[in-house]
Amino acid sequence: MEEFLRLGMEAELESPHVHVAHATLVEEQDTAICGIGGSIAEHPLIGMDSYARTQAEYFLRSLQTTTRPRKVLLLSAPPPGVLGGLEGNSLVGDLIDSLHPNLCVVGGSTERKGVAHVGRTTIVNPGRLCDGWAAWFDWDQPAKEQVEFLNLSASGPEAHVEGLPQSFQPLEG
Repeated sequence: MEEFLRLGMEAELESPHVHVAHATLVEEQDTAICGIGGSIAEHPLIGMDSYARTQAEYFLRSLQTTTRPRKVLLLSAPPPGVLGGLEGNSLVGDLIDSLHPNLCVVGGSTERKGVAHVGRTTIVNPGRLCDGWAAWFDWDQPAKEQVEFLNLSASGPEAHVEGLPQSFQPLEG
C-alpha cells in the first residue's frame, strides 16, 4: 500500500489531471468518486492490506456529504450474490447500502463479471484487467444499456466496441 500511495502521489504531482481516489474524494463537474483498495473485514487482517469496517466507513464518509448528484464508489471486492457468489464480502454490501452510490465498481473474478442493480445503485464487476477485461459506463444510456464490457485482450473486430472514441479502442500488436 505504501508503494501504491507513493507512486500515486508522484503521478498526481507530475500530471495535474491524474487523481488517486484511494480514501480521497475526487470531484469533477457533477461526479464524486471515492474508494479504497484492499480487503475490508470486521477487524484488520494480519499479513495483507486490509481495513476494518470502522476504517472503511471513515475513509469513505465524504461520499455521504458531497453535493455532487453522481456518486461513484470503488471497492476491491464484490458483495455476495451474482457478482461475488458465496465468497462475496458482506461488508461491501453494507457499505453500498449505507452510502447509496449511483455506481459502485467492484473488483472480482472475471468469471463473475457482470452488472447488478440494488435499489438505485448499479454495481459493476468488470472482470480482471489482467485477464483483459474492462467496462465502459455511460450515464446517458437507459439503465439496462449503461455498461459495455470490453475484451481488451482480443485482437481484430471483436476487440472493437462501437461508439467508443478511437483513443479508447484496444491497440493491436
